Amino acid sequence: TTKYYTDNDEHFNRIYFKYPAEWRTSNLGEKIIGVRHMSVKWRTGWIKFIIYVRKFDNDMYDTLRSVITHVNEEICETLSEDEIHEIVMDNLPEKFVRLYEIPVNIRVTANDNRIDIVNHIRKAIDDHNLYNHLKEKIMDRKITPDERTTLLKQLEDIKDDYESMLSKSDELIGEHIPFYLQSEDIIIEDEFENNQHILKLRTKDSDWFGVFRSSDLLITRADSEFHRSAYSTFYNGHRSHDYIKHRINHEGRLIPYEEPSKPVKPDIGDEEEEEEDWNLPVVDEDAIKEQRYNNIKFDPYTASFFNIGSDNPFKNNIYDLYHYRQEHILKNILTDLECEVVASFATQSNHYLVGRTNEPFCPIKYY
Repeated sequence: TTKYYTDNDEHFNRIYFKYPAEWRTSNLGEKIIGVRHMSVKWRTGWIKFIIYVRKFDNDMYDTLRSVITHVNEEICETLSEDEIHEIVMDNLPEKFVRLYEIPVNIRVTANDNRIDIVNHIRKAIDDHNLYNHLKEKIMDRKITPDERTTLLKQLEDIKDDYESMLSKSDELIGEHIPFYLQSEDIIIEDEFENNQHILKLRTKDSDWFGVFRSSDLLITRADSEFHRSAYSTFYNGHRSHDYIKHRINHEGRLIPYEEPSKPVKPDIGDEEEEEEDWNLPVVDEDAIKEQRYNNIKFDPYTASFFNIGSDNPFKNNIYDLYHYRQEHILKNILTDLECEVVASFATQSNHYLVGRTNEPFCPIKYY
């Protein structure tokens, strides 16, 4: 069979097939088709992406935010909450922010369902915990085997006590850890709304009255041999590439930013100036945009599964995923729900409806 998609953006997820030539008889071209059962299975493949999480000291964040919004009141009145949040984060000292990179690699088969996918994502997040981090650091330390055994025993004794592991981090790995990512910091919600399969990734606390949470997250494509860190396209560490525009002085006032001025050509006559213009490199904005998109785009299977695109308004916008949010909502992702099947040969059925997938037909339906 040949599969193709409609050109209609709104119904991009409707799949069309051309039924095979052998479904026609050789004499009169009469269609004789018997339908016993129909099913749609997930294609085997890999979902690959990275979740980045910024966790920060909430008290320091609130203090800095209060200063910035007070001193720059008129400017902040023209900004969105997300824009103010980014300014605060760009000015938050590194010692008050920790950045976590969580790779997620899930092999999907026809036997999996949406609950399996959520469980795999949940496990990847849960495995990125303080206990595993301390254990890995202890194993990497250049110490004697007896010392390593002693430290590992101490860690095992407190593995279920988050605060104790923090307080003993200096003793265990020679580094003080003020806070660390916890499983409860990220919530995954898999649900159906308005006949859409929706996956939500959000931080644990609600954003009431403009009070931000103590963590936020973004989603990028997975790194590969030929494409390294797409994250660096938008961020340097926990700061955005707009950091230079968000700098504040010692009073918390935003420092005015001016775009670098273009060099002015000397006026040396029309003929020579025209010759100079002819030799200037031509900037192809479309090519730059395409190159940037190619650097950040997800692999085809992951993009299809999570319905990720750039221009289609009915897809999840890739550029939104690449920016820190307290919540990312992926709409219309791949589902294992039953589907209605409509066929041109089902002329005797209302609206050409053959039936639903995963529904056996007894007796067999003939067309």
